[in-house]
Amino acid sequence: PLAKLTLKQLDAIYGVELRRGAKTPIRTWGQLGLSGTWAKRPIHVYGYNFDTGMAGFFRLTVLKDSYRWNPQMKDFDNGRTAKGEVINAGTYILNAVSKDPDAIGFANVLFENPGVKQLALAEMDNGTYIEPTQENAWKRSYPLTRYSTVFINRPPGSPVDPKVKEFLRYILSRDGMEAVVRDRAFLPLNAEVIRNELKALE
Repeated sequence: PLAKLTLKQLDAIYGVELRRGAKTPIRTWGQLGLSGTWAKRPIHVYGYNFDTGMAGFFRLTVLKDSYRWNPQMKDFDNGRTAKGEVINAGTYILNAVSKDPDAIGFANVLFENPGVKQLALAEMDNGTYIEPTQENAWKRSYPLTRYSTVFINRPPGSPVDPKVKEFLRYILSRDGMEAVVRDRAFLPLNAEVIRNELKALE
């Protein structure tokens, strides 16, 4: 029944201190404008374990560095298969959300399943609502886009160390991007971003 949220609303759902300016915490679907039988139904909140990097990113970005989470939040940590391979907590979160009609959760879109619905987000109350697409992640326009940056030690005016350059070229190659896809932890870069990054190595 819900298609979009502002970061202020998300802060009021997941937080307590309301650092984004909400008047009261949001704990029922009626507070988000749903009516009828939905009005008094509680929002069941799901997310990553508080010590994970994803929870830290969400806390900084949405709760504006508040450590006071909604005490009703059900948090999940990574698991492992019988072979010892990591199962990202996002898989557990979105599986739980898919089975709970009163649930909302935050997780990497790579772990979505047919039983969940992505929400568009807006930075401000009167802002544009942005869908969590790959294109918007590449543009960094979706408010909850998380990205990793590579830094190298390169004195101004000097060339990139050949070994470092070759490694970075591998990361930006077709083989490197295929490895990213197989790992399922990050989205691969698009052709435009790759071209710009290769230029930066020269």
